[in-house]
Amino acid sequence: MWRYRITRLLSRKYPELVIPDELAVEGNSKRDWNRFLDTHYRRGWNVNISRVMDNATHVAVYFGSYLKKPPVPMSRLEHYAGQDEIGLRYNSHRTKREEYLLMSGDEFMERFSWHVADKGSVW
Repeated sequence: MWRYRITRLLSRKYPELVIPDELAVEGNSKRDWNRFLDTHYRRGWNVNISRVMDNATHVAVYFGSYLKKPPVPMSRLEHYAGQDEIGLRYNSHRTKREEYLLMSGDEFMERFSWHVADKGSVW
């Protein structure tokens, strides 16, 4: 529902938008813009909205931690039933509490892959 609302808002506000140079072709006309929005509406979105980190040391330590340990330590995995179910504890930034999440093996692998950099990439 929120993807629909965002793309609809971008469509309605087209006359007021300042289209960046990178999107000049897509924003050439309202018709092209709507086609561009429709294409991206159909794709899966992975959106992470959080507060800005203004402490450079904290950011360096945060990203550096991914270099020396996995995104999900074994100590957080509490339940494993093959591909059917995986349960883990995590610290929720939203609720500021430790929570428990139960998911399928496929969902776990998808979420895990979000935290693994592409080969050769430098964050």
